[in-house]
Amino acid sequence: MSPARARLRALAAAAGYDRETLELIVDAALPAHLPGKRLNDTLIGHVATAVEVLAQCGYTADELELITESYRLRYRDGRWRDRFWHNQLCAATLRFNQPRFYGLSPCESDRARLAEFARAA
Repeated sequence: MSPARARLRALAAAAGYDRETLELIVDAALPAHLPGKRLNDTLIGHVATAVEVLAQCGYTADELELITESYRLRYRDGRWRDRFWHNQLCAATLRFNQPRFYGLSPCESDRARLAEFARAA
């Protein structure tokens, strides 16, 4: 297993995302990707970043399914992904900058942030 795939697997496990959820994330993050086609390591890296963002937002696998479906239905002009990712990045940034209120992401690996959060708790 490549390092990129191992990283994605670890992030998905930390966030509680199963294979079906990863497929949903791939669809949201990589619109040109054909389902069933193997992703190269560069694309795996994009998916891993998407997993980190969505985990930072605090979404469970079940919530992600509902949220993406909501965006698809609300923005039928085909540009739902633009709005989806804009809003998710805003939410992730807010939560990242305010760990005292929202907690750390389940994917957090920065030892300094982990130690600082543990001291503050």
